[in-house]
Amino acid sequence: MDERHLATPHDRTIPRTPASLQAWTNLLTSILSNVPSKSAAPLCLVQISHAGLQSSSTINFSRAPWTPAIAPCVARPDTGSSLLGWIAGHLIWPTKSAEIVDSRDWLDIVDMFVGSAKLVEKAGWDGVQIHSAHGYLLAEFLSPLVRTGIRRLKSPFLMSRPTRVLDPYQASLPRFRTAFTYSTLSCHDCKTRPTRNSSKPSR
Repeated sequence: MDERHLATPHDRTIPRTPASLQAWTNLLTSILSNVPSKSAAPLCLVQISHAGLQSSSTINFSRAPWTPAIAPCVARPDTGSSLLGWIAGHLIWPTKSAEIVDSRDWLDIVDMFVGSAKLVEKAGWDGVQIHSAHGYLLAEFLSPLVRTGIRRLKSPFLMSRPTRVLDPYQASLPRFRTAFTYSTLSCHDCKTRPTRNSSKPSR
Protein backbone atom coordinates (compact mmCIF):
# COMPACT_ATOMS: atom_id res chain seq x y z
CA MET A 1 0.00 0.00 0.00
CA ASP A 2 2.76 2.45 0.95
CA GLU A 3 5.44 2.45 -1.75
CA ARG A 4 8.08 3.31 0.87
CA HIS A 5 7.26 0.36 3.13
CA LEU A 6 6.86 -2.70 0.93
CA ALA A 7 6.89 -6.28 2.21
CA THR A 8 8.55 -7.64 -0.94
CA PRO A 9 9.93 -6.10 -4.15
CA HIS A 10 6.96 -7.65 -5.96
CA ASP A 11 4.27 -5.83 -3.99
CA ARG A 12 1.89 -3.71 -6.02
CA THR A 13 1.11 -0.22 -4.77
CA ILE A 14 -2.11 1.77 -5.06
CA PRO A 15 -1.26 5.42 -5.72
CA ARG A 16 -4.37 7.57 -5.87
CA THR A 17 -3.84 8.74 -9.43
CA PRO A 18 -5.78 8.36 -12.71
CA ALA A 19 -2.99 6.13 -14.06
CA SER A 20 -3.26 3.83 -11.04
CA LEU A 21 -7.04 3.66 -11.37
CA GLN A 22 -6.67 2.66 -15.00
CA ALA A 23 -4.02 0.06 -14.17
CA TRP A 24 -6.20 -1.61 -11.53
CA THR A 25 -9.19 -1.49 -13.88
CA ASN A 26 -7.12 -3.14 -16.61
CA LEU A 27 -5.92 -5.84 -14.20
CA LEU A 28 -9.48 -6.71 -13.24
CA THR A 29 -10.52 -6.77 -16.88
CA SER A 30 -7.66 -9.13 -17.66
CA ILE A 31 -8.69 -11.49 -14.87
CA LEU A 32 -12.34 -11.56 -15.88
CA SER A 33 -11.53 -12.02 -19.57
CA ASN A 34 -10.04 -15.42 -18.72
CA VAL A 35 -13.18 -16.72 -17.00
CA PRO A 36 -14.93 -19.37 -19.14
CA SER A 37 -18.12 -18.03 -20.68
CA LYS A 38 -20.28 -20.65 -18.94
CA SER A 39 -18.80 -19.95 -15.51
CA ALA A 40 -19.95 -17.37 -13.00
CA ALA A 41 -17.60 -14.46 -12.48
CA PRO A 42 -15.37 -14.97 -9.42
CA LEU A 43 -15.37 -12.71 -6.39
CA CYS A 44 -12.38 -10.45 -7.05
CA LEU A 45 -10.72 -8.93 -3.98
CA VAL A 46 -7.55 -6.92 -3.48
CA GLN A 47 -5.54 -7.53 -0.31
CA ILE A 48 -4.20 -4.25 1.08
CA SER A 49 -1.49 -4.15 3.70
CA HIS A 50 1.27 -2.19 5.38
CA ALA A 51 4.37 -4.23 6.16
CA GLY A 52 5.35 -2.14 9.19
CA LEU A 53 8.34 -3.61 11.03
CA GLN A 54 8.77 -6.28 8.36
CA SER A 55 9.60 -3.83 5.57
CA SER A 56 13.26 -4.01 4.53
CA SER A 57 14.93 -1.05 2.85
CA THR A 58 17.79 -3.17 1.49
CA ILE A 59 15.63 -5.91 -0.04
CA ASN A 60 12.93 -3.71 -1.51
CA PHE A 61 15.01 -0.64 -2.46
CA SER A 62 11.88 1.38 -1.70
CA ARG A 63 13.65 3.89 0.53
CA ALA A 64 17.17 4.81 1.60
CA PRO A 65 18.92 2.15 3.75
CA TRP A 66 19.11 4.53 6.68
CA THR A 67 15.37 5.28 6.56
CA PRO A 68 13.68 3.04 9.13
CA ALA A 69 10.50 1.04 8.88
CA ILE A 70 7.63 2.22 11.06
CA ALA A 71 6.01 0.25 13.87
CA PRO A 72 4.46 0.59 17.35
CA CYS A 73 7.95 0.03 18.81
CA VAL A 74 11.65 0.66 18.18
CA ALA A 75 13.04 -2.70 17.08
CA ARG A 76 14.02 -4.94 14.18
CA PRO A 77 12.60 -8.41 13.46
CA ASP A 78 14.22 -11.20 15.49
CA THR A 79 16.51 -13.29 13.28
CA GLY A 80 18.02 -15.32 16.10
CA SER A 81 20.90 -15.00 18.52
CA SER A 82 23.60 -16.61 16.37
CA LEU A 83 26.28 -14.59 14.61
CA LEU A 84 24.73 -15.41 11.24
CA GLY A 85 21.32 -14.34 12.51
CA TRP A 86 22.75 -11.05 13.81
CA ILE A 87 24.46 -10.33 10.47
CA ALA A 88 21.32 -11.19 8.49
CA GLY A 89 19.14 -9.02 10.71
CA HIS A 90 21.41 -6.00 10.38
CA LEU A 91 21.79 -6.43 6.62
CA ILE A 92 18.06 -6.76 5.99
CA TRP A 93 17.10 -4.08 8.51
CA PRO A 94 20.09 -1.71 8.82
CA THR A 95 18.20 0.50 11.28
CA LYS A 96 15.61 -0.23 13.92
CA SER A 97 12.06 0.84 13.22
CA ALA A 98 10.76 4.28 14.05
CA GLU A 99 8.00 4.19 16.65
CA ILE A 100 4.65 5.71 15.70
CA VAL A 101 3.88 8.06 18.59
CA ASP A 102 1.93 10.84 16.88
CA SER A 103 -1.75 10.12 16.28
CA ARG A 104 -1.54 12.19 13.10
CA ASP A 105 0.93 9.69 11.68
CA TRP A 106 -1.52 6.89 12.45
CA LEU A 107 -4.34 8.84 10.78
CA ASP A 108 -2.14 9.20 7.68
CA ILE A 109 -1.88 5.40 7.58
CA VAL A 110 -5.65 5.06 8.01
CA ASP A 111 -6.06 7.49 5.11
CA MET A 112 -3.86 5.24 2.96
CA PHE A 113 -6.06 2.23 3.69
CA VAL A 114 -9.22 4.22 3.01
CA GLY A 115 -7.85 5.79 -0.17
CA SER A 116 -6.68 2.42 -1.46
CA ALA A 117 -10.10 0.87 -0.83
CA LYS A 118 -11.84 3.73 -2.60
CA LEU A 119 -9.62 3.45 -5.66
CA VAL A 120 -10.06 -0.32 -5.83
CA GLU A 121 -13.84 0.14 -5.55
CA LYS A 122 -13.83 2.67 -8.37
CA ALA A 123 -11.79 0.25 -10.48
CA GLY A 124 -14.66 -2.22 -10.25
CA TRP A 125 -13.29 -4.80 -7.80
CA ASP A 126 -15.70 -6.59 -5.47
CA GLY A 127 -13.90 -5.76 -2.26
CA VAL A 128 -10.69 -5.68 -0.27
CA GLN A 129 -9.06 -7.84 2.38
CA ILE A 130 -7.20 -6.10 5.20
CA HIS A 131 -3.93 -7.90 5.95
CA SER A 132 -3.49 -7.95 9.71
CA ALA A 133 -1.33 -11.07 10.09
CA HIS A 134 2.24 -12.37 9.92
CA GLY A 135 3.78 -9.46 11.82
CA TYR A 136 2.60 -6.73 9.44
CA LEU A 137 1.73 -3.32 10.84
CA LEU A 138 -1.84 -4.03 11.96
CA ALA A 139 -0.77 -7.34 13.51
CA GLU A 140 1.94 -5.45 15.39
CA PHE A 141 -0.65 -3.17 16.92
CA LEU A 142 -2.66 -6.24 17.93
CA SER A 143 0.26 -8.14 19.44
CA PRO A 144 1.48 -7.55 23.01
CA LEU A 145 4.93 -8.58 21.78
CA VAL A 146 5.52 -5.32 19.94
CA ARG A 147 2.81 -2.82 20.85
CA THR A 148 4.87 -1.36 23.68
CA GLY A 149 4.38 2.28 22.73
CA ILE A 150 0.74 2.16 21.70
CA ARG A 151 -0.59 3.91 24.80
CA ARG A 152 1.34 7.05 23.91
CA LEU A 153 -0.94 7.46 20.91
CA LYS A 154 -3.84 8.00 23.36
CA SER A 155 -6.30 6.43 20.96
CA PRO A 156 -8.90 4.08 22.52
CA PHE A 157 -10.00 3.17 18.99
CA LEU A 158 -6.51 2.08 18.00
CA MET A 159 -5.84 0.27 21.26
CA SER A 160 -8.99 -1.82 20.96
CA ARG A 161 -9.66 -2.41 17.25
CA PRO A 162 -6.77 -1.34 14.99
CA THR A 163 -8.09 -3.54 12.17
CA ARG A 164 -11.07 -1.21 11.83
CA VAL A 165 -9.02 1.04 9.56
CA LEU A 166 -11.80 1.03 6.97
CA ASP A 167 -14.46 2.44 9.30
CA PRO A 168 -14.12 5.89 7.68
CA TYR A 169 -14.56 4.20 4.31
CA GLN A 170 -17.66 2.39 5.50
CA ALA A 171 -19.14 5.75 6.49
CA SER A 172 -18.56 7.07 2.97
CA LEU A 173 -20.13 4.12 1.18
CA PRO A 174 -23.60 5.64 0.62
CA ARG A 175 -21.91 7.75 -2.05
CA PHE A 176 -20.73 4.59 -3.81
CA ARG A 177 -22.24 1.24 -4.66
CA THR A 178 -23.39 -0.86 -1.71
CA ALA A 179 -22.18 -4.29 -2.82
CA PHE A 180 -18.58 -3.58 -1.87
CA THR A 181 -17.32 -5.79 0.98
CA TYR A 182 -14.22 -6.24 3.04
CA SER A 183 -12.73 -8.90 5.29
CA THR A 184 -9.68 -9.22 7.50
CA LEU A 185 -6.90 -11.79 7.53
CA SER A 186 -5.42 -12.31 10.99
CA CYS A 187 -3.18 -14.60 13.01
CA HIS A 188 -3.54 -15.17 16.74
CA ASP A 189 -0.57 -13.44 18.36
CA CYS A 190 1.18 -13.35 14.96
CA LYS A 191 2.33 -16.94 15.38
CA THR A 192 -0.46 -19.33 14.48
CA ARG A 193 -2.06 -20.19 11.20
CA PRO A 194 -4.11 -17.45 9.53
CA THR A 195 -7.87 -17.44 9.80
CA ARG A 196 -10.18 -15.44 7.61
CA ASN A 197 -13.05 -13.58 9.22
CA SER A 198 -16.35 -13.58 7.41
CA SER A 199 -16.79 -10.80 4.89
CA LYS A 200 -18.62 -7.82 6.26
CA PRO A 201 -21.22 -6.37 3.89
CA SER A 202 -21.00 -2.66 3.29
CA ARG A 203 -24.67 -2.04 3.91
